[in-house]
Amino acid sequence: MLESEPYPFDFHDRSVGITFHLPSRRRFIPNCWLLHADVNDKETELQIHYTEWLVTIHGTNLDHLHERVALFGVGWVREMPTSPKPTTPTVTRIEITEKAAD
Repeated sequence: MLESEPYPFDFHDRSVGITFHLPSRRRFIPNCWLLHADVNDKETELQIHYTEWLVTIHGTNLDHLHERVALFGVGWVREMPTSPKPTTPTVTRIEITEKAAD
């Protein structure tokens, strides 16, 4: 799938990490830094915990995206306020924060 296609994500078999496309920048985080990922009951917020970063994705229908992140099957995610299908995950906002040193 090409980045120019109207989708908020790229699913495939295996990736080495995820590139998060924000309006002002891009951030690549390798899968080897992944600790765990959690999605809330409403499937509107996905938190991806890395060793150095916390990525919070807001949107709708994020459960499938959560499952694919856990399988290292996401190459990139970008903010898109609408989705091509109502059942497809919609990513309205991505927040990336650096974890404080312990």
